[in-house]
Amino acid sequence: MVKKFSACLLLVVLWCSCAWADMSFWSDHYSIAGLTDGHSDYSGARFWRLNIEITDTNTVPTADDVSITGTLTLSGGSYSYWSGTEMKKVSGTQQTFPLAFAPDGTAGSGFIDYVPVDDNGSFLRFMSEADGGLKGVSGSAVFPDKPSYNVSGNIPAFRTTQEQLASFVPYVEYIRSGTKVTGLTWRVINPSNTSVPVAQSFRMRFRVRAVYKSGYENAYNGSNIEIAANETPQGTVTFDTPVEESEIWGIRVRLRTYETGTSSDYDWGFFKQSVPQPYLYENHGFDASLVNGKADYSNAKFSNIFFDIYADNVIVEARHFTAEGNVTIPGGGYSLRDDNTDEELGVTIPEGTDKTFKLRMNRGVNPGTSYVEYQPIDENGVNLNFSGGAENLAGRTLTWTFPAELNLSGSATISSFKSTSQQLAEGVPYIELVSADGKLTAVNFRMVTSSDTSTAMTLPYRTNFQLRFDRITPDATGDYYYSDWMYNTSSGTWTLDNPQPLSNMLSITVRYRTWENPDKSILYQWQFYPAEAPSTPAITTTSLPAATVGTSYKATLESNISGARWSVISGSLPDGLELDPTTGDIIGTPEATGNYTFTVRAENDSESADKQFTITVSKNQGGSTGITPLGGTSGGCEAGLSASGLFLLALLVKRLRGKK
Repeated sequence: MVKKFSACLLLVVLWCSCAWADMSFWSDHYSIAGLTDGHSDYSGARFWRLNIEITDTNTVPTADDVSITGTLTLSGGSYSYWSGTEMKKVSGTQQTFPLAFAPDGTAGSGFIDYVPVDDNGSFLRFMSEADGGLKGVSGSAVFPDKPSYNVSGNIPAFRTTQEQLASFVPYVEYIRSGTKVTGLTWRVINPSNTSVPVAQSFRMRFRVRAVYKSGYENAYNGSNIEIAANETPQGTVTFDTPVEESEIWGIRVRLRTYETGTSSDYDWGFFKQSVPQPYLYENHGFDASLVNGKADYSNAKFSNIFFDIYADNVIVEARHFTAEGNVTIPGGGYSLRDDNTDEELGVTIPEGTDKTFKLRMNRGVNPGTSYVEYQPIDENGVNLNFSGGAENLAGRTLTWTFPAELNLSGSATISSFKSTSQQLAEGVPYIELVSADGKLTAVNFRMVTSSDTSTAMTLPYRTNFQLRFDRITPDATGDYYYSDWMYNTSSGTWTLDNPQPLSNMLSITVRYRTWENPDKSILYQWQFYPAEAPSTPAITTTSLPAATVGTSYKATLESNISGARWSVISGSLPDGLELDPTTGDIIGTPEATGNYTFTVRAENDSESADKQFTITVSKNQGGSTGITPLGGTSGGCEAGLSASGLFLLALLVKRLRGKK
């Protein structure tokens, strides 16, 4: 009997360890509604997107499952889809998409999941008319290497947004304590009566997520709540930490239904209703030089200005990609450049000419993000920036138009523009390259004025930094290495994880985003190109700081050449200070007050440069000994002791001797 049982158990174990996939179509339907006064608002509800997947929830995938591919053919339907870079439309024709293993279903997990992708491997999101245009459309998934995974049939008969609104939807309301939200009440309702939960004849699963205003972090991420058939679907969730109501950007609810043996997800995003406030997002470009691994602004110049039409708190949908937008720039007097290749297009807009350009959604923006960003393009679809005189655009008012329903039309003046000379005086990024064995290992950076590059500025506004090492690789193709954004800083060091050959360097790019206006940022970009190191020395230090008697002192003389040798050729340094002939450091502790004028020389093997400096040494206001004369004025030991002070001091000494 025991042997028979063991054999049966072995068969069960072997059967369970095999991958018997039972693939089926599965859909994830997304819609958008409002969030008004802390509760769901369906008055402007609309469809967002649809995900289609070929899945099996009862199979443990192996490494082979991860690597196989297939195709999904949809026969008919009217829909659009996002291919990762652009919106495409299909109407009534057969369309075939590649299938790829979804990363959520990794080897060893409890399900297999394949999703349609474009030719570049980007996941497809079915948009726009797909709300009804894919309902019931026949599909066929084919896996040449795993025919057992093949499946055909109709795309699941999901409810469209309007059908959902006519039957049942999720509803949420804030639980408040003062200005903070401590949790949510939720229920599944018929929209005709939001106060009464309505039981359904099938099993459901409910999940809720509160999202911070930034759209990237969760204020709360609730676990799945099981709702049995005919059970009252309602409940309460409590946040681990209360959240300021003003910080909550939206609530997302996933309602998974299990009807007639299949499941479908209905995702609702509830977002605060607001009218978009479009504005110009400006990117100002400048060029400078790198000499001996340090920023050199002697030939700094303006290079270009680029701008987007930008609006926050807008959920990007298919209609934003197909919107016809235009921007008019008055006055002319600039040339056009390809923003992608950075090449001049050979087109100059004459002075006094008003020019209108088309606008296109930035290709880096995906459906579902929380902002729109439109770029000016030419008649060939080239993303534009403006150079060759565009520095004169400062103060001009740009006007842009979009379809009225998008609420994105507006105008703005390029008022925040700073000329090259203003930038140099008010604050610029200064960099110093750190290298070892011919490779760039780190970049030190700080915000400075061009007249004092050694001192980091304390900025009155928030600034984020990003650095880029641009290089030309041996096969003449471009390459670069980005740092992460370094937040709210005016100085720091970027260390490269993978040091790069200095000999292949094209440039170092510094991008810094400023929040001079609390709500809007401007991007400034400085590109530093290596310049041939000068052979004739020059002393670039303009002045030396004052010193104080008895206080340690350090100042560094700087030259335009690397490895200059330093010396004092006339006059003298203050007593107590010395000049390091290798580094140019003047260090020590001054011993006497006065104005000390001297001439220093920086030289290489063949040439030299001389420059005169003065260091003013003042006395320590607190006195070198800290003793205040008795019966006299303060001034340290230099003032001496009065006769009465000397008499008292003698008595004190006599008394101390008497105690021995």
